[in-house]
Amino acid sequence: MLEPGGLYIIDDMLPQPNWPDGHAEKATKLLEVLDERDDLHVTRQCWATGIVICVKK
Repeated sequence: MLEPGGLYIIDDMLPQPNWPDGHAEKATKLLEVLDERDDLHVTRQCWATGIVICVKK
């Protein structure tokens, strides 16, 4: 749904103590799906709570 050059930003991607049961697996799966896409540039920022920035090619 992103236009070329569009941003998709996700916060809180590093494990958090308040995540409900099963959420870690969902977050891992989302990252796997994003990494497999060839229409996105994906950058993971491993600071603070973890940010993922995706840009549509």
